Amino acid sequence: GLGFLCSLTFYDVETLKHFCLSSHFFHFSIILIITFITIVQLLRWSSLQIGDIKAYHPQRVPVLLYATAGLRSLPESDAVSILRASQAAVKEFDYPFLCDADMVLVIDGQKEGLYAWQSAQQMLHLQEKALSRKVGFVDVGGASTQIGFVPDAFERHKYGDEIPSVQLHDTRYHVYTHSYLHFGINEAKSRHMNSTIASSIPRYASSALSSSSSSSASWGAGKNQEKIEVRDPCRLEGHDETVFRDGKSFLFIGEGNWDLCLTTLQSMFQPKVGVYGFAGIEQPSVQDENTLFIAMDHFSRVSRFMNVETTIESQIYAEEHIAPLEEWREKGRLFCRRTLEQGVSDIGDMFEGYPTSGYCFEAVYIYTLFTHGYGFESHTKNIVTNGKVGDWPLTWAMGAMQSYFEERLRLERIV
Repeated sequence: GLGFLCSLTFYDVETLKHFCLSSHFFHFSIILIITFITIVQLLRWSSLQIGDIKAYHPQRVPVLLYATAGLRSLPESDAVSILRASQAAVKEFDYPFLCDADMVLVIDGQKEGLYAWQSAQQMLHLQEKALSRKVGFVDVGGASTQIGFVPDAFERHKYGDEIPSVQLHDTRYHVYTHSYLHFGINEAKSRHMNSTIASSIPRYASSALSSSSSSSASWGAGKNQEKIEVRDPCRLEGHDETVFRDGKSFLFIGEGNWDLCLTTLQSMFQPKVGVYGFAGIEQPSVQDENTLFIAMDHFSRVSRFMNVETTIESQIYAEEHIAPLEEWREKGRLFCRRTLEQGVSDIGDMFEGYPTSGYCFEAVYIYTLFTHGYGFESHTKNIVTNGKVGDWPLTWAMGAMQSYFEERLRLERIV
């Protein structure tokens, strides 16, 4: 079957929320217009790739518009508006595309994780890569993070029905998946800023009370408003920024300290129920030498920045396998010691579309997520950092398409 899938993922979740919740109607209309234009551009590109299919395929090509955590974190009414605008874009396009109401939806984290796992297996199958080890994944998105893998027999017995079975290529697998909403890299950055501000307010309040200026003047709005200084170990030295929250002005001052940042971010993953999993979730062990975990999305981008790259082939066939998290920690510690001026001088203002100034936080957060969150040991050698299965970048889109067509075939057989 012929198919096309567009994944609506908003990496800058805080910006999206700001657009939706403040100056609501004006900004939200801008989002809907951008969504419409983006979908049209994707469909135009897709039609060129497919070519003139009318002569060869009498049916319309299905377009699935699936949204993930970026829309899961929005109010339902706003998410629905965005999805309706997306569907309208498909219907307005002069091409034989099919996009019914049941093909436009926000998928839950469980399905997103399962689709990514299915994609990995399908990519291995299509590239005829017969591996001696199982393949799982860890996805570090903007709003959420997902994990999916086939646990060993002991773990499957321990968790029982909590691990569902999936039929794939005439084989049944017991696949564990879980999605942690609000633990994507952008949401984590916002949460870190808010918690850092919250910890600074008592110190500011006490100093304000003892000062000659009144507290109302200190906390008031306006260009002459006093700024509350916030020391942030997760920013490079020299990366100072003024942030406004609830009518107050906070001056973040970068201190660039990997170890202190690591300690600060670990509190994000409480409560810890067991060694593996976080935020009150206990998951099966990831310490399985027979499983390779493909780390994707923002993880692979930051790994390229850190120059810590491993592939499926290097982690299986190389004489010496790399422990990427150990190398990540050492290179990250060195980078966070740099000043912003040094970092920009060596790398430039941006790297792959993201500010160089933000990579200290991102490097520490991802390392903390994997070690303190998911429970990977720093010396583990079963992580693939380039986010690829062979030559193809891993996403959940292929698994979603496969699941859609398999369900259609199943219903056709019933009819």
